[in-house]
Amino acid sequence: MQSLGNIKLFAIISCHGFVNSIQGPPWIRTWRPLQPLSAALNISAESTTKRLINEVPNSIIVKTDENSLITYSVGPNALIAVLSGKEGGPGLILNDLKKSES
Repeated sequence: MQSLGNIKLFAIISCHGFVNSIQGPPWIRTWRPLQPLSAALNISAESTTKRLINEVPNSIIVKTDENSLITYSVGPNALIAVLSGKEGGPGLILNDLKKSES
């Protein structure tokens, strides 16, 4: 994933909000809201899509003017959270995450 550039954070998080692994700048290790907020985002999107279209999302993208937060499910109990800058290309990141499953 380093070839994509502009990735600020990469974390593997349980669906309950516990961090299994995190890579990023030193300050991110003390930024506790990331874990439960990413898990809550995933749970909320899952609940919404189940009710609307009876499916569960594989990924969620939240874009701001400067950053993208991507969560990607990796099994029933974990997800990957990636924070990238605006040049990070969420589509490219998702493509690499899908390739890594193969």
